[in-house]
Amino acid sequence: MKTKKLILEILEDKSELESSAIMREMEERGRSISYDTLSRNLRSMAEEGLLIREAKGKPWNYYYQLNK
Repeated sequence: MKTKKLILEILEDKSELESSAIMREMEERGRSISYDTLSRNLRSMAEEGLLIREAKGKPWNYYYQLNK
């Protein structure tokens, strides 16, 4: 399964997650990737308008949700 498709499925199931939680969900579903690869995919999906990226807390943690 493609990484972006899996990210979309995870966020469809979980609504809003921080990037490290997305990584854990991917690992639970049998897809292991580096944090840099995940981060690059999340950033590009946000730039494409597929995801909403929001910084919360201090230090910032980025949370992602589907852009419906």
